Amino acid sequence: LAYALSWNSSPGADEAIKKAVRYIDRVPEKERYLIRGEDAIVKKDVNLGLSIYKELLTLYPEDKEVNYLVGDYSFHQLDYPTAVATLKKVISIDPTFSRAYQHLCWTLMFMKNFDEMRRVANQYVERAPSTGAYTLLAESYLQQARFDSALLVCENGLNAFPDDGRLLQCKGDIYLVTHAFDKAEIEYKKLI
Repeated sequence: LAYALSWNSSPGADEAIKKAVRYIDRVPEKERYLIRGEDAIVKKDVNLGLSIYKELLTLYPEDKEVNYLVGDYSFHQLDYPTAVATLKKVISIDPTFSRAYQHLCWTLMFMKNFDEMRRVANQYVERAPSTGAYTLLAESYLQQARFDSALLVCENGLNAFPDDGRLLQCKGDIYLVTHAFDKAEIEYKKLI
């Protein structure tokens, strides 16, 4: 519960983790690590939380969620090589794991590895289609000024998810970057 609440800085994460820590001796070993790691994260000690998750990963190297946690927090700590390795591991375990695709694409974008980002985003669209997948694929083209390809991805995404706000905004942003202001305005007005 604390993990989900802390995503959006929702109230209650402190209270939830305190309760979990209070009863930590009643749960199995793996969950003890998860509670300790989340307790550190909630207390804003990401480095400690990440080190606990990495220790847990040595005990459960094939665990999808543990690999994801290491990849997620490694990305946010700018440790891109670790993020790439663990997020790829997640996808090899579960080829439909959306959060891993999302964070792997972000990592590759920050590394400016746009060709690999596009390859991963294509997989994301194929294996776990969503507006986020299409948006990341369009972004991979946009980062290399391949505007026509980015627009085509947005159109394909809108065919699958009609009137989706994120895809409409992405399309408008592409028009804006290419100075097609009239077309950008048309797309942005669809958001109102």
